[in-house]
Amino acid sequence: MRYLSPALKADNLKYWEQVKRDRPADAKDGYGFPDPPIYDLCDRLNAIEGVCTVQSCAGHRMAAADGSGEYQHVGKLWLRLSEPLALRFYERAPELASVYPTIQRVFVFWHESGEEVVDVLFQGLNVSEEAFDESSKLIADFFSSL
Repeated sequence: MRYLSPALKADNLKYWEQVKRDRPADAKDGYGFPDPPIYDLCDRLNAIEGVCTVQSCAGHRMAAADGSGEYQHVGKLWLRLSEPLALRFYERAPELASVYPTIQRVFVFWHESGEEVVDVLFQGLNVSEEAFDESSKLIADFFSSL
């Protein structure tokens, strides 16, 4: 299914709540589990009718496995949108990508399942807490205004 349906959103939200509850206490951010700092942003986005977060990352600075230094992962969101919201998003996507200073890239791709996914890369904790907070506010405000 290309667009998000209410039933699919309900299923994804059940899974999201379970993942947050079941996250191991010793899990490291950036290693396959959602990052607690991004919970609020995802919850705010998920509260918007027609929006559902399906992947997220707050951004990280991590030591290279070979000890050669540090590398950065930018913040990342994969969002599914309902058809009406997707149509409004297409009209305003250039604004999100070019006007908002902490947003690095926005694109849409089609997953092998046929699902349409909005991918937003942003300055996150890889830069600073302030950059993460600013990006989070800009993203949430943008999708709330669609």
